Amino acid sequence: MSAVFDLGVYPVKGESGRYHVKSNGRGTMYLVDLDELANGWCGCPHFEFKVSTSLSPLAECKHIRSAKAYQKLQRCFGGVRP
Repeated sequence: MSAVFDLGVYPVKGESGRYHVKSNGRGTMYLVDLDELANGWCGCPHFEFKVSTSLSPLAECKHIRSAKAYQKLQRCFGGVRP
């Protein structure tokens, strides 16, 4: 039995920790780098606003959370397709 999960997360070939993550609303793709900053970096406007107005180094957006979930599934099950 197999399951298919579509998280809308696509690894950047040859670049560990970097993903293109699909946004739910407009279908826009944002670059996420989980190795940047303390908690990852995303190119979406929400993240930019959150980081610029937050005192916490652990600011994150839904795209970073999706990339982290994908990374965790890869570690647990291996071979999860984007």
